[in-house]
Amino acid sequence: MAARQLGSVKWYSIRKGYGFVTPASGGEDIFIHRTSFGAAEAPAAGEEGKTVVPRVIVLPEQEIEFGLGQRDGKSMAINITAKGGESLPPVQRRRKPKKKAAEEDEKKPKQPQQQQQQPKKEKKEK
Repeated sequence: MAARQLGSVKWYSIRKGYGFVTPASGGEDIFIHRTSFGAAEAPAAGEEGKTVVPRVIVLPEQEIEFGLGQRDGKSMAINITAKGGESLPPVQRRRKPKKKAAEEDEKKPKQPQQQQQQPKKEKKEK
Protein backbone atom coordinates (compact mmCIF):
# COMPACT_ATOMS: atom_id res chain seq x y z
CA MET A 1 0.00 0.00 0.00
CA ALA A 2 1.33 3.43 -0.94
CA ALA A 3 2.16 5.92 1.79
CA ARG A 4 -0.55 8.40 2.64
CA GLN A 5 0.11 12.07 1.97
CA LEU A 6 -1.24 15.28 3.42
CA GLY A 7 -2.46 18.17 1.32
CA SER A 8 -4.93 21.03 1.23
CA VAL A 9 -7.82 21.36 -1.15
CA LYS A 10 -7.15 24.00 -3.77
CA TRP A 11 -10.72 23.86 -5.10
CA TYR A 12 -13.48 21.29 -5.43
CA SER A 13 -16.86 21.45 -7.19
CA ILE A 14 -19.58 19.29 -5.65
CA ARG A 15 -21.71 19.77 -8.77
CA LYS A 16 -18.94 18.71 -11.17
CA GLY A 17 -17.48 16.11 -8.81
CA TYR A 18 -13.82 16.99 -9.14
CA GLY A 19 -11.11 19.44 -8.10
CA PHE A 20 -7.46 19.68 -7.12
CA VAL A 21 -5.37 19.28 -3.98
CA THR A 22 -1.99 20.89 -3.28
CA PRO A 23 0.35 18.36 -1.61
CA ALA A 24 1.92 19.50 1.67
CA SER A 25 5.26 18.14 0.42
CA GLY A 26 5.12 20.52 -2.55
CA GLY A 27 4.99 19.77 -6.24
CA GLU A 28 2.21 19.90 -8.80
CA ASP A 29 -1.45 19.97 -7.85
CA ILE A 30 -3.12 16.57 -7.87
CA PHE A 31 -6.51 15.79 -9.41
CA ILE A 32 -9.27 14.60 -7.07
CA HIS A 33 -12.51 12.94 -8.21
CA ARG A 34 -15.68 12.20 -6.27
CA THR A 35 -15.18 8.44 -6.75
CA SER A 36 -12.06 8.67 -4.54
CA PHE A 37 -13.94 9.60 -1.34
CA GLY A 38 -14.46 6.55 0.85
CA ALA A 39 -16.82 3.68 0.16
CA ALA A 40 -19.88 3.87 -2.02
CA GLU A 41 -23.22 4.47 -0.32
CA ALA A 42 -25.81 1.73 -0.16
CA PRO A 43 -28.29 2.06 -3.04
CA ALA A 44 -31.84 3.17 -2.27
CA ALA A 45 -34.71 0.70 -2.33
CA GLY A 46 -35.48 -0.39 -5.87
CA GLU A 47 -32.02 0.63 -7.10
CA GLU A 48 -30.15 -2.55 -6.18
CA GLY A 49 -27.17 -3.25 -8.41
CA LYS A 50 -26.37 0.44 -8.90
CA THR A 51 -23.26 2.01 -7.42
CA VAL A 52 -24.00 5.24 -5.60
CA VAL A 53 -20.98 7.52 -5.34
CA PRO A 54 -20.95 9.55 -2.12
CA ARG A 55 -21.17 13.33 -2.41
CA VAL A 56 -19.09 14.91 0.30
CA ILE A 57 -18.41 18.41 1.54
CA VAL A 58 -14.88 19.50 0.72
CA LEU A 59 -13.89 23.11 1.38
CA PRO A 60 -11.00 25.14 -0.05
CA GLU A 61 -7.92 25.02 2.20
CA GLN A 62 -9.30 21.96 4.01
CA GLU A 63 -6.54 19.50 4.94
CA ILE A 64 -7.03 15.97 3.65
CA GLU A 65 -5.12 12.68 3.54
CA PHE A 66 -4.85 10.68 0.35
CA GLY A 67 -2.95 7.99 -1.49
CA LEU A 68 -1.59 8.39 -5.02
CA GLY A 69 -2.97 6.54 -8.00
CA GLN A 70 -2.98 6.94 -11.77
CA ARG A 71 -5.76 7.91 -14.15
CA ASP A 72 -5.13 8.33 -17.86
CA GLY A 73 -1.39 8.42 -17.13
CA LYS A 74 -1.67 11.29 -14.64
CA SER A 75 -1.43 11.38 -10.85
CA MET A 76 -4.74 11.22 -9.01
CA ALA A 77 -5.59 11.28 -5.31
CA ILE A 78 -7.27 8.06 -4.11
CA ASN A 79 -8.81 6.91 -0.82
CA ILE A 80 -9.34 10.51 0.30
CA THR A 81 -10.19 11.16 3.96
CA ALA A 82 -10.14 14.14 6.30
CA LYS A 83 -6.89 14.75 8.17
CA GLY A 84 -6.51 11.98 10.76
CA GLY A 85 -8.32 9.40 8.60
CA GLU A 86 -11.86 10.51 9.46
CA SER A 87 -14.62 10.38 6.86
CA LEU A 88 -15.60 13.62 5.18
CA PRO A 89 -19.17 14.81 5.92
CA PRO A 90 -21.74 13.87 3.26
CA VAL A 91 -23.82 16.40 1.39
CA GLN A 92 -27.40 16.33 2.67
CA ARG A 93 -29.65 15.39 -0.21
CA ARG A 94 -32.75 17.43 -0.81
CA ARG A 95 -35.82 15.31 -0.50
CA LYS A 96 -38.80 15.75 -2.73
CA PRO A 97 -42.04 16.51 -0.89
CA LYS A 98 -44.24 13.50 -0.42
CA LYS A 99 -47.13 13.25 -2.83
CA LYS A 100 -49.70 12.87 -0.10
CA ALA A 101 -48.76 16.19 1.47
CA ALA A 102 -48.98 17.94 -1.90
CA GLU A 103 -52.35 16.31 -2.62
CA GLU A 104 -53.69 17.39 0.78
CA ASP A 105 -52.71 20.98 0.04
CA GLU A 106 -54.68 20.82 -3.21
CA LYS A 107 -57.77 19.46 -1.43
CA LYS A 108 -57.87 22.27 1.11
CA PRO A 109 -60.31 25.02 0.19
CA LYS A 110 -58.53 28.07 -1.03
CA GLN A 111 -59.05 31.36 0.74
CA PRO A 112 -60.71 33.90 -1.52
CA GLN A 113 -58.25 36.53 -2.54
CA GLN A 114 -59.28 40.09 -2.13
CA GLN A 115 -58.66 41.81 -5.38
CA GLN A 116 -59.86 45.11 -6.60
CA GLN A 117 -62.18 44.50 -9.48
CA GLN A 118 -61.66 46.81 -12.34
CA PRO A 119 -64.73 48.00 -14.20
CA LYS A 120 -65.23 46.16 -17.46
CA LYS A 121 -64.90 48.18 -20.58
CA GLU A 122 -67.98 48.23 -22.69
CA LYS A 123 -67.61 47.05 -26.23
CA LYS A 124 -68.72 49.50 -28.83
CA GLU A 125 -70.78 48.12 -31.65
CA LYS A 126 -70.04 49.23 -35.18
